[in-house]
Amino acid sequence: MGGYGKTDLREVLYAEDVRIGWLLLTLLSGILGVEAAVVTVVAIKGALSGWEAVVFYAAVGLGIVILVFVIVSFTMLSIAVAFEGIEFRYGVFAKRLRFDQIRSIGVKEYEWLRYGGWGLRWSPGGRRAWNMPFLRTGVVITADEGGRDREYYVTSRNPEELARVLGERISGRRRENS
Repeated sequence: MGGYGKTDLREVLYAEDVRIGWLLLTLLSGILGVEAAVVTVVAIKGALSGWEAVVFYAAVGLGIVILVFVIVSFTMLSIAVAFEGIEFRYGVFAKRLRFDQIRSIGVKEYEWLRYGGWGLRWSPGGRRAWNMPFLRTGVVITADEGGRDREYYVTSRNPEELARVLGERISGRRRENS
């Protein structure tokens, strides 16, 4: 469970790393390889010079940097549930919710049109998705953030188990606070 050393949540009750499918990872890696090959061929042939070369190398270099960032950041979604709350993380992007913020949870299939695609998504109406492309199982969490309800969809290969652990901890917190 490689992603959980980054969290300061104590005593993890549930941990899951959802990795990207090998086919999509192969496609992204292939695109990176093609970009590198194009740069190499252009450099060897000396096809560009002056401003053309500067613009070409800057554009392709930026494309490579962005693609490497995407591959490193978005090939694994880490989920951790601990006594304080839940954290879900894509690379450097993380979201933490305390249990006292969570209003409801439910297991649901992912509706990519509702959230505007796959990956890390911000949609109208306070909806957020932390979704692994083409994986259609997950948990919807409705949370109070500053007096406003926000809906989070979190992909999981074990959504029933994740929802069960969240539900047990939320009901336990409510009993403790009564």
